[in-house]
Amino acid sequence: RNPSGSTVKIRIDGLSHPGMKVRMPQELLPGNTAWMTLTWDTKLVQGEITAQAYLRFDESGPVPVSLSARVIPPIEILPYPAVFLSGFRDEGVTRTLEIVNHDAAPLNVIGVAGESGDAAMSYSATLSTIEPGRRHQLRIALNSAAPAGRSQDVLLVSTDHPRFPQIRVPVNLLVKEDVYINPESV
Repeated sequence: RNPSGSTVKIRIDGLSHPGMKVRMPQELLPGNTAWMTLTWDTKLVQGEITAQAYLRFDESGPVPVSLSARVIPPIEILPYPAVFLSGFRDEGVTRTLEIVNHDAAPLNVIGVAGESGDAAMSYSATLSTIEPGRRHQLRIALNSAAPAGRSQDVLLVSTDHPRFPQIRVPVNLLVKEDVYINPESV
C-alpha cells in the first residue's frame, strides 16, 4: 500500500536464485494497493530453502522480500542422488540408496543397467521393493575383481512412470590396491 501523496516507482533490484520471476506494477499511485506475484521454478533445489527478491521503491535501498519453502521433488533419491564407492580390491564395499516416489502416479522399477560397459563391470546393482509403487531400495556393491583406479558410470534405473521413464544415478568408484600412494601425485 502507498500511504504517501506521490506515485512510487517500483523496480526489481535482484533475485537470489535462478528460476525466480516477479510480476508487479512498475509504479504505485498514492493511496493504492498493489500485489506482487513471486514464482520460483524449484527443479534445481530441494529441502528447506529461502530465496529473496530485492525491490527498490523510488531511490531507497533494496528491500528484501523472502520466500521460504520446503521443496520435495516428485522422485527423491536418499540419502544423496549419487553413489560414492571407495575400497580396497577384494573388499566388500556396498552403498544403499532409497528411491522414494512422492508423485501421485505409482513408480515401479522395470530394469537397472550401467550406462558404460567398462565401469559397470567394477560394480553390481540390485534392486528390491520396499513399498510397491512408492519406495525401492538400490544396493550397489564393489566387485572384488574390479581393476584398481578411479572410474565413473551412470546407473540407469528404468521405470514405468509416465513422467520419469529413466532415473540417472551417477556412480563414482575408487578401487585401491593393498599398497597405494595418497595423494596419488606429488
